[in-house]
Amino acid sequence: MRTLSLLVGLAALAGCGSSDNRVIVSGTVMNGAAPLASGIVRFTPDAGVPIAAGISDGKYSAQVPPGKYKVTIEANSGPMVGNGMAPSSEERVKGPKLTPIPEKYRAGVPTEIAGPNPALDFDLTK
Repeated sequence: MRTLSLLVGLAALAGCGSSDNRVIVSGTVMNGAAPLASGIVRFTPDAGVPIAAGISDGKYSAQVPPGKYKVTIEANSGPMVGNGMAPSSEERVKGPKLTPIPEKYRAGVPTEIAGPNPALDFDLTK
């Protein structure tokens, strides 16, 4: 029982330390004067697992550990319908067109997250 308590305590401490060093990164993704309707901003570290944040009306927010990343941006092809299913072929034709993402943002923009609450804004036309 004593060993179990020790293991539970160590697991709790390990869990607490892993998220404490994360910082909130938020910003906007614009396509010129218009916000990107929907998509994904992905923070890929040199080593480790990428962290993705959804884009909605040009805004995103993610919690990432400080460090160096390649930031990539993807656009969604259109909105989901009310039942959570992908739109039908007919709805896709009527819906918004896919925003072309420049190679620079598909390949990854080198970015360093150094401190708390950095704002990172991206303009796909630049």
